[in-house]
Parts: sequence; structure tokens; C-alpha cells
Amino acid sequence: MKYIVIAFLLLTFIGCSKPLTQDEIVRGNIESFLVPKLNNPESYQFANLKLIDSTSYKQNIDRSMRDLVSLLESELELSNKKDEMSLVDQLAYESNAPRFEKMIRELETVSKTFTDSINNIAHYSYEYHYRDNNEVGALVLNKKLVQIEAINYTVVEMVNDNEKLYMYFPEFDEIWSKNKPE
Repeated sequence: MKYIVIAFLLLTFIGCSKPLTQDEIVRGNIESFLVPKLNNPESYQFANLKLIDSTSYKQNIDRSMRDLVSLLESELELSNKKDEMSLVDQLAYESNAPRFEKMIRELETVSKTFTDSINNIAHYSYEYHYRDNNEVGALVLNKKLVQIEAINYTVVEMVNDNEKLYMYFPEFDEIWSKNKPE
């Protein structure tokens, strides 16, 4: 009988534990990423976590497309001024326009693969505050901007407050890597 009561109590405690919230998972992942890199990890103290933005796959595709079109337009404008270049520059100049056109076509193809999930969230941006000892040993409040992947809440990028987060879009990164100039 004693074992039945103990088993019942264990099942009750295990069954009553609530699942972690998104913020709790994100905080844990940020801490796992950040704390080992600190000057003095033992001094780490969590202060605050704030969701500041979320970006859908469609927004990523639209931004990437705008960037590529802008690069293509700049390249075409430069190639129109080729006659104004010195002879040495003309010989060294190689247009990147075909490369950018190819990348635009590839991005259009990738965008078609997201038909059902185009409006799903791709990543979240968080503001993360924590305290730790600086090089002098003083406890200071720090602020980081953190980009979190939306599916499993892993840290994609972490930057200081005054830096800009790179918009993580692995499909675009792959297109860019495949089409780098030689």
C-alpha cells in the first residue's frame, strides 16, 4: 500500500508540472549560449527578456528580393558608365548583373516552396538584459539583441545593443554562398 501511495504521489507531481513557456525556453537557450562566453560566468544574473519583433518567411523573402534588386540596379548603372572608366578599370571590370539575376530567379523558386508556410514566423528578435562583472570586477547591466529561430528557439545571433541584427534567412544565405564571385 505504501508503494502505491508513493507511486501515486510521484505521478501526481510529474503530471502536474506545467510545460515551459516560450520565454522560459528562449531564456534558457540564451543563457546556454551567453554565460560560457562571459568574462566571469559565476557573476551572471538574469535581469530581463523582452520580445521586440518577429519576422515571417514572407518578410524575409521580400527583404532579400529588395536587396538583390537594389544590387542589380546598382550593377546595371555601373555597367552603363563603363565607357567613363579608365582602360585598366574597363579591362578589370566584370559585371555582376548576371549573378544577381540568377540569384533573383533562385529566390523566386525558393519562395514558391513556402506556399503553405509563407506567413509563418521565421524568427523572433529579443532584447536581453543581464548583469555580470566587467574586466574591473564591477557588476554592470548589459543589453544584447538576440535573434531566435522560431521552430526550436535556438540562438541564431547575438549582438550588442548598438549593433544591428542580421536578418537570418538560411535559404538566402545558401543562394548567396552558391553565387559568390570566384
